[in-house]
Amino acid sequence: MGTKDSTNGKRKQPEGGNNEKEQSSTRQKRAMKQERQSHRRHADAVVEAKSIWNKLRLRTNTKEETSAMADNLMGLLRGKMVEVALQHDASRVVQAAVQFGNEKQRREIAKELGSKISELAKSQYAHFVVLKLIKYCVRDDEAVRLIVKVRAECQAVHISGCAHISFLF
Repeated sequence: MGTKDSTNGKRKQPEGGNNEKEQSSTRQKRAMKQERQSHRRHADAVVEAKSIWNKLRLRTNTKEETSAMADNLMGLLRGKMVEVALQHDASRVVQAAVQFGNEKQRREIAKELGSKISELAKSQYAHFVVLKLIKYCVRDDEAVRLIVKVRAECQAVHISGCAHISFLF
């Protein structure tokens, strides 16, 4: 490619470089990625939810803006929580719904995920959703009971599941 610049550690572009080729290749890769992701379940809802999540995580939002975005997020995810929580790029969206939602919304999320909590706790990405539920639903005994009710002995020996048991106690 180019030589390393001694002043700031960045590489210099060679004389007469192929910058247009690189941009074209990058555009093609992005288009292929979007094409692949559009075939997944709930792809449109996930794309819109990720854009809301990106705005929601800013610290400059007011409480009203945060609650409005959390309501929009819940509207998009209602009925799809389990499938979305299992996706690697979308589990953060469900985590944000738990974190920024009100008590009623958290309880709704816990009930929707309740039957699959054991499966989610063992998932590479979805176990973070379970940790958020434990962290933010501590005041809500019913939601915590849903989490603990699943087979704790099976979770205790699982690499991701043991974090939930230790986080609770």
